[in-house]
Amino acid sequence: KQMNSFTNQMMVMKNLVAKGEVTGTSVVNVRHGPGTRAGIDGRQIRGARGYVIEGPLFADGYWWWGISYDSGVRGWSAENYLARVSL
Repeated sequence: KQMNSFTNQMMVMKNLVAKGEVTGTSVVNVRHGPGTRAGIDGRQIRGARGYVIEGPLFADGYWWWGISYDSGVRGWSAENYLARVSL
């Protein structure tokens, strides 16, 4: 069962591409580190865009990506609330 969970998590992670452009699918928390225990430095609105600059790292049941948002905010956001921007 543990292996299935890990396999499913790896499949989800493939939705984003390292160094690619992403957009928020809802309001996105921006944390100062990967994980739900890291403090929230801010939030980005649905549709906010940014670029992947770090990650992914798995913590607290989520894949986390370091994002540099176009608004100038930088931090970690959970993949569940991000989508790759299509070319």
